[in-house]
Amino acid sequence: MVRMLGYSSRDELLQIDIPTELYFSPEQRQQHSELMKDSGHLRNFEATLRRKDGSAIHVLINAFGLHDALGNLLQIRGLMLDVTGLRTSQSELHRERDFSGKILSNTQSLILVADTAGLISYANRRWFDAGFDQRELLGRPLLELAAPGFVRPLADALQSTLNSQQVDNLELQIVRSNGSAGKFSANLSPMRDEQGIVTSIVLVLTDITDSAVLRDKLVHTEKMAAVGQLVSGVAHEVNNPLTAILGFADLLMENPDLPETARKDMRVILQEAQRTKQIVQNLLSFARQMPAQRSFVQLNSILRRTIQLRSYDFNSHGVDIVEHLDEELPEVMGDAHQLQQVFLNILNNAYDAVHEIGRSARIEIMSTKSGDTVEVSFRDNGNGISHPDKIFDPFFTTKEIGKGTGLGLSICYGILKEHGGEILSHNNAGGPGATFIVRLPATPHTASFGVAAGVIQP
Repeated sequence: MVRMLGYSSRDELLQIDIPTELYFSPEQRQQHSELMKDSGHLRNFEATLRRKDGSAIHVLINAFGLHDALGNLLQIRGLMLDVTGLRTSQSELHRERDFSGKILSNTQSLILVADTAGLISYANRRWFDAGFDQRELLGRPLLELAAPGFVRPLADALQSTLNSQQVDNLELQIVRSNGSAGKFSANLSPMRDEQGIVTSIVLVLTDITDSAVLRDKLVHTEKMAAVGQLVSGVAHEVNNPLTAILGFADLLMENPDLPETARKDMRVILQEAQRTKQIVQNLLSFARQMPAQRSFVQLNSILRRTIQLRSYDFNSHGVDIVEHLDEELPEVMGDAHQLQQVFLNILNNAYDAVHEIGRSARIEIMSTKSGDTVEVSFRDNGNGISHPDKIFDPFFTTKEIGKGTGLGLSICYGILKEHGGEILSHNNAGGPGATFIVRLPATPHTASFGVAAGVIQP
């Protein structure tokens, strides 16, 4: 004990003032004495004492008291074990555990640990932040988290991990607590015991939902650009012989000696050639690389002129047009003719979707400002979009043969992209039909009332 406390001799140790020099505070000595007095012994009592140099030493005390016939305490005998190294190791372990726990709790990744049967045994705090309850996760089969269609890839990855293989960058869809599916990049690692046997599987998930959406948009944009270059060349090649066909067909029609039967056939040739010419013009419009003529325009006036163009068809077929136009709508920088082409195309599609549905047909048109953009939405109560992932692809159409070329929405997509805007579509939630949304950057100032009302043409 003399050497343990750093003193040179037993006499030196006995000369110190124990309450003030051996203990860090008188209260520690008082607690020690009371425990000894109450129980008559100490069993594995942990205490922190002061060495001669002032440093702390952690000790484990086992002692008992010797009493006289009257029960007075005469002497305390026992053993004192230096456990400073053990306490230091324990403190380091606690710090490391707390540090590791903080890392796991504050990381942006979702982390799970599953046993060899695939049952979840640990989930970090990020899962709870994502809306999951611990009772929902612990003991739950890991495969239940995968969205339909991704169960088999996850099962194969788990099997590979059980075979001591690392699985990296596996793209999965995981069902969130609210029922929606998110895209995640998964990394699976085996956890082994001292004998190298896999005892658990660590799954680290990184949410890539937003980046996946951006990637899909980039792929679609690149595809549209490539198609634009292709159709531009094709359209020019077709346009040259088509011009000759139309020219010579017109000359033949002017020939008075042409038999009526041949003249009838020539009318069909001209009609179909004109239709082909319109398709070629649409192709060139879709593939156009040159910027349009831009000026400040008011979308409300363009919308009203566009609706007027189709007003006869709307009225004659009982299509109800409901306008919710914001009269304080900011102007946008754009080509009025091209934007009218966009609105007319969307209106034509909405009309085709509702005029033969067997119920009251309705198209709602709304314009509003949303942040730094101007939004125009077209909502119909038709049958909805059957292939939302292909709707802006060139030459894709759900219309009957001869009634659609599949270029309309592709042209709209290209025009709005040139204007720094976008076009979105989705089926209506909780009701029939679909909604198309056009977004364009707003200019800092608002149009005059006359322009907004359509009295003054922009």
